[in-house]
Amino acid sequence: MPLSRVQKGAVGQFEFLVTALVTGKGQVEIYTPAIDNEGRDAEIRRHLKPAPAVGIQIKITFSLRSNGYRAKYLLLRFALPANRVQNDSRLWYLLGAYDGPHLRWHDPLFLVPAKIFHKLARRQVWKGRIRFSFSASMEPGSRDEWSPYRVAPKDLGKRLLEIIDEAPLTASRDALKLPADSVLLGRARRRSVGARRVTRAA
Repeated sequence: MPLSRVQKGAVGQFEFLVTALVTGKGQVEIYTPAIDNEGRDAEIRRHLKPAPAVGIQIKITFSLRSNGYRAKYLLLRFALPANRVQNDSRLWYLLGAYDGPHLRWHDPLFLVPAKIFHKLARRQVWKGRIRFSFSASMEPGSRDEWSPYRVAPKDLGKRLLEIIDEAPLTASRDALKLPADSVLLGRARRRSVGARRVTRAA
């Protein structure tokens, strides 16, 4: 009996969890929502850092396609309700193929910012849903439009940490635009003990 779509999705989530934790060398923290209502299968952050988490949406297939020659490519098709498509700068897609017989990822995986994925993979709108089609070469020397987002499974944790460190503090760069007469309040940063000693000595 073949795996259902839900079961395959669970495999992708758990395999992402294992790979990210092992290759992150203890620096990647991962949280998985009990219910995926916001288009995030996992949220990641750097260990013991207070910055907001980065969301990961995982899409997986259990087979690779061939173009008629030896070349293999990853093909994923799915649809989302139009009101759930988020061009959030803190949301990324993890796209990959799982090698069932060998219980591991096919190399490479693809980590794509949501805004770029929605732009390049979008195909059509039908009955309030947006259909996406992702087709990327798995060949080492490929230079297709998805090649900048390739990542080897062994480097997944390292790449996730780079994404976390480079992510903006808010979901949108426009989120901090305030009216001219607004006052922005924040908590003062505590000075170090050494700094206080220098001040007193002066």
